[in-house]
Amino acid sequence: MKTNQWVASADFVLVRPDGTRSPVHVGIAAPEPAGAGEWSCGVSLAGLYEELPPVSGTDSLQALGLAWRLAGLLLASVEAAGGHLEFDNGEVVPLSAYFDDPLRPPAVPDQAI
Repeated sequence: MKTNQWVASADFVLVRPDGTRSPVHVGIAAPEPAGAGEWSCGVSLAGLYEELPPVSGTDSLQALGLAWRLAGLLLASVEAAGGHLEFDNGEVVPLSAYFDDPLRPPAVPDQAI
């Protein structure tokens, strides 16, 4: 997927448990129709994974939400393995500021709005 297709993206530095550092580009593409009742949304974690398959949903909102969640889960797996992400200035990236807590199941509201 080409970089100009991302509707949301960010660049970070991956710091592995052994201290090695490498760039990571996180990108989420605009959802696109993929057939009757199906939409797909591209996700890229360049620097961590060569290529991820698009995420599918029954509509564009679901596809986008699932793509966002997948990105958060995969980035959280970096921390679970003992690594972390940093900004260019060396500050640690708080994944919760981007994805809430990607490893916590969504809360069920007490009452309907």
